[in-house]
Amino acid sequence: MGTSTSSKSPACVMNFKRVSTKFFLRVRKEEENLKDARLRKLQGSTAIFQPPYSFEPAPTAVPRDALEKIGQSLTTIPENFNVNPKVRRQFDEKWSNFLKGTGVDWGFAEALAFGSLYWRAHPSVCPVKTLSAAPSPTALGSLRY
Repeated sequence: MGTSTSSKSPACVMNFKRVSTKFFLRVRKEEENLKDARLRKLQGSTAIFQPPYSFEPAPTAVPRDALEKIGQSLTTIPENFNVNPKVRRQFDEKWSNFLKGTGVDWGFAEALAFGSLYWRAHPSVCPVKTLSAAPSPTALGSLRY
């Protein structure tokens, strides 16, 4: 630990640049070697190299009011449709359980998830759709994941 004089400063700066450049080039070469090794594993394959998977949480939440509208659309039976009482009871139970927060079965959760994808793609149209006004195949084909 000494003091640096102005005559030593340029030499220190040059030495620092030389050492840091040396390490930078070494790291870059190691990264290229690693990439080459990964690509060699894929030789002869139709696979495409992908970056490492991130385990960081991604924002996928759907607002509660949107889920309510989607759920209501899924469980609303058109007035002019004669539904079996057992099916009506299932729809009513799914909607009631959703509103009370007492549980959502797997099938209803899948329907809510698909409805939320459609809602994100067409927020002005969905979720006013009901079973009597199902989305067109063209509209469903325009979903972007």
